[in-house]
Amino acid sequence: MKIAAFAKLVNISTDTLRYYEKIGLLHPQRNRNGYRDYTDADAALIKFITNLRHAQLKLPEVKQAVALYQSPKSNYCDKETLKLVTKKAQDCQQQAIFYTKMTKILAELKNKIEEEASIDEIENSLKQLGEL
Repeated sequence: MKIAAFAKLVNISTDTLRYYEKIGLLHPQRNRNGYRDYTDADAALIKFITNLRHAQLKLPEVKQAVALYQSPKSNYCDKETLKLVTKKAQDCQQQAIFYTKMTKILAELKNKIEEEASIDEIENSLKQLGEL
């Protein structure tokens, strides 16, 4: 599949795909004419990279995770990868806690506004948002 169709399929710009290739995250096959030819395996890799980026991993961390993802299966996991995985799991947990609190406060604020609560009650909810 050519780059434009693939970009549409995986919902990523062609510039991002080219950049990922430039930095060594992605290695699409090339046709005789030099055009990129993306496969289902490339789509799976892009989904993996996209999920890591949504989890706010930096590109060097993504490269490390992709190297592990693409390496032959084994029970070996180096200390740096273990540290990365542990730290990112903790970060995700903290984000989940934050977003849970934020969702609860916003729902309460929405209810107060819909119920035409007093300005003081609404202001209290707004202060809670600032204190997260």
